[in-house]
Amino acid sequence: MGLRHAASGLLIALMSPVLGAVADATGRRKPWIAAFGALLVIGSSLMWFGRPGDPGVIPPLLLAYGIATIGAEFATVFNNAMMPSLVPPDRIGRLSGTGWATGYVGGILSLILVLGFLAANPDTGRTLFGFMPLFGLDPVTHQGDRITGPLTGIWFIIFVLPMFLLTPDYPARQRLRDAVGDGLTDLRQTLAGLPKQKSLAAFLLANMVYTDGLVSLFAFGGVYAAGTFGWNTIQIGTFGILLAIAGTFGAWLGGKLDDKLGPKNVIAGSMLILLCSIVALLLVDKDSILFVKVALPAPDGALFSGAAERAYLVLGCLIGAAGGPLQAASRTLLIRLAPQDRIAQYFGLFALTGKVTSFVGRC
Repeated sequence: MGLRHAASGLLIALMSPVLGAVADATGRRKPWIAAFGALLVIGSSLMWFGRPGDPGVIPPLLLAYGIATIGAEFATVFNNAMMPSLVPPDRIGRLSGTGWATGYVGGILSLILVLGFLAANPDTGRTLFGFMPLFGLDPVTHQGDRITGPLTGIWFIIFVLPMFLLTPDYPARQRLRDAVGDGLTDLRQTLAGLPKQKSLAAFLLANMVYTDGLVSLFAFGGVYAAGTFGWNTIQIGTFGILLAIAGTFGAWLGGKLDDKLGPKNVIAGSMLILLCSIVALLLVDKDSILFVKVALPAPDGALFSGAAERAYLVLGCLIGAAGGPLQAASRTLLIRLAPQDRIAQYFGLFALTGKVTSFVGRC
């Protein structure tokens, strides 16, 4: 799984600046979001066929996951590039933070929907709320877990529609066929001149390091908890909800601080919180916190009954609260540094630096 994710990240890294440059030449952003959003919908919907216990389904399932990842990441490049046209420069931080917080809210609602009404414990046949799964989903074959793939596609379609219907797009400049050559030429000029833009180059280099670490941390945080505490799907999902709630408030507050203090200060503060939380997190084990022995959770105790589990939750929430403003402020800093007529290709470079080292954290 990590290798396939890394391969998808490498493709995204290499193609994002190219597609961004072509998009700058064509002018419009929404057609690109629609095209790559379609890949997200198709790839995620195919995840339904991931039947447990069938090794033959693994290769096509990984391919579907790669398609969905590529669609989501490329669509994000052009979504970010639309931001400067939506609000005045002095409110761009609030827009980015609120947008990131809204994304967390969507994640929370979808997790509640899945854990509360769709995904059931195979032993009890009941969901987290104690209900039988909707639509007759079979807990034994994990249909409640597998339905999250098609649900992702439906969720995207519903909530991307307001963006297409209610927000302005950049005006069209030229046809795609003509824009390819002009975009590639412009990208070469951008890359050649990047060493002269020391602040922007330093930011992209820093983004390459901390973004990969943050994404890997979120991707494998639940895996680490499952290995340490033996958490099941419901416990990991609940953990994800708590992190998303913390991230929502963190991103919203970070957006306000961004406009007042500047994105660089928000990034520095978020990084400090993250580093301290990660160090403390690595010193939490099933029976100890910071080398101090604690009682193990009762076998039939309540959810997160162990002291070490609760400490893990608190530190995880700190990471979530810092991760939201870090990511939101990073894109506003790029908007402030990059030339506005090349914003899509710079967001492509932003994606490049965030993905090109993805194999380090995932392999």
